[in-house]
Amino acid sequence: MPQSDRRSFLKGAALFAASTVAAKAALPERPREGKPHPGESRSPDEPKPINTGPSQAEEIARFACRTKYADLTAERRERLKMSVLDSLACAIAAVGAPPIEACLAQAREFGRPGGRCTLIGGGQANVVYTAFYNTALER
Repeated sequence: MPQSDRRSFLKGAALFAASTVAAKAALPERPREGKPHPGESRSPDEPKPINTGPSQAEEIARFACRTKYADLTAERRERLKMSVLDSLACAIAAVGAPPIEACLAQAREFGRPGGRCTLIGGGQANVVYTAFYNTALER
């Protein structure tokens, strides 16, 4: 797989994972009344789940948690270093660009001031807006 395809995949996977977390956090939980328990039948107008197993984001997170640096081959270690440095270089080069400044303003306004996640270039916000802003820098 070419380096650019791998980079696009990893960035897309990170964006997907962040958007999944954001979507779950943004949606109000349904009331328990009338909501079927797992294994019970659903109403005919309610959509059936597409995937009954772990989500793609959960599988990526599980892989990332169990994989150790020592598990990687020497070639993959070098590629990992280049990918991390490339992402950081893209982020640093993008700081100050007008679209990025707009993303930063949004992250600071809506990302709950005093959040615990670090924004590249300074400041903090909650996990959702930090992922949004930092991903925008790398893209």
